[in-house]
Amino acid sequence: MDYQFEQKGRRPIVVIAALIGGTLVAVGFFYQAPWCFLAMPGIAGLMAALMLIQNSHSGLKLNARSLTLFKDSWQEEIPLSTIKGMRMTQFSSGQPSVWLDRTGAPPYRIPGYCFGSAQQLKQALAAHGIATN
Repeated sequence: MDYQFEQKGRRPIVVIAALIGGTLVAVGFFYQAPWCFLAMPGIAGLMAALMLIQNSHSGLKLNARSLTLFKDSWQEEIPLSTIKGMRMTQFSSGQPSVWLDRTGAPPYRIPGYCFGSAQQLKQALAAHGIATN
């Protein structure tokens, strides 16, 4: 395995978000706050709690033959022989994104949450002779 990145749903930030949401709702109930003030932190806390329960995982694996992307039960394998090059882009939010230029197929976008360190992925692809910019 040349490069591997895996991210699980039970990250510290998700635990903190669930705790903050739960704390805000509990304090609001204690002080008898109107429902409109409890709705937003309650929804955010509920979403974070669902992320903790689901414990989804996503990632990318690169070996000598293919680049494999996965998220929960979904998986896609791209043969390295079809990848011509790689382009790095960045959304206005600062989230990185990688575009794979492929022969005989449209470009393929890999979201930032799937690959971890862009520099390490770039080095691993360059080691396999794939042009990066």
